[in-house]
Amino acid sequence: SELVNLENGWLVQAGSENAFKYSMLQFLKEPAERIDARKQKALQKVREQFTWRSLVKRFILNLEEAINTDHTLNEA
Repeated sequence: SELVNLENGWLVQAGSENAFKYSMLQFLKEPAERIDARKQKALQKVREQFTWRSLVKRFILNLEEAINTDHTLNEA
């Protein structure tokens, strides 16, 4: 899933000064309640995906998948 979306942040085209300016102007027009809602969604995303517990869990799942994958080459 995406790290940033319109519910938990602002997407800005990389390298575009104009896009950054536009996003900052949009941010300044946002009601405080909407900014707070995005902030809470962003914090929730970090807590779900970037705690040590979640990182280790994801690492173990990937490791188990790699172990259980048949790595033999098909001979033609």
